[in-house]
Order: sequence, then structure tokens, then C-alpha cells
Amino acid sequence: MHLGSADEHTVYEAETVGAILGTELIRRARTPGRVASVALDGKSAIEGSLVRESRPSHYLIDLLHDRVAAATRRHRDLALTLRWVPGHQDIAGNEQADCEAKLAAAGDSSSIRLLPPALRRPLPVSLAKAK
Repeated sequence: MHLGSADEHTVYEAETVGAILGTELIRRARTPGRVASVALDGKSAIEGSLVRESRPSHYLIDLLHDRVAAATRRHRDLALTLRWVPGHQDIAGNEQADCEAKLAAAGDSSSIRLLPPALRRPLPVSLAKAK
């Protein structure tokens, strides 16, 4: 998914959207197992997911919570976590995820039909970037 330019969106938004997409993939899996995690190499989305008060881009955290709830409703025995991993470490899928993120940043994207409905339209410009 291509968010838009760095003049309109923050790393926090990109990390949070990545967590939403990872959670959605787990939700759609036929048998994700009993334990699943979405690994992020930035801490801001993980920390943001713990805050319940409204702040800029919090609508994305609300969407993340919604996708986590949907995944755990579908897979009742699933323990789902968000976890931090150091960037560029030998973690399965990390390098591929970085490549896919670079393709998305260049404007390449999956079919819009594959996205959760709330991510099928352009995101509003970040308040932090609008200043």
C-alpha cells in the first residue's frame, strides 16, 4: 500500500499501517497457529497501540485494535502480539518486508481489493506534516 509522500505522512503512520496489514494477513490465514506476532522494527506503533487517548493519527491505532479483535474473533485460540525487532537483523521475512516497503514507497501496490476497507481510500494528510 502506498501512503503518499513523506511530505504528507509520518514514519509512525507507515509503521501503524504495516502493523494493520500484518494483522489482517493473520486474520485471513486459514490456520495461523496458536501464537502469531507482527514484528516491527520501529517502536512508535507498538507504543501507540498501548495509548487509549486521542492523538494525531490515532484513528490508525483504532483500526489496528479493530483488526486485532477481528483476528482473535476468527481464531479464538490465537495469542497475537506486536513485537519490536532490531532493524536489519536475521529475522525470517524482515528483508523481504523491507523490499516490499520500498516498492510501496515507489508507488507500487497490491490490488486495492486486498486491503481492509478502511485503507482502500487515501489517508488524510498527517497533522504533523500539515504544519
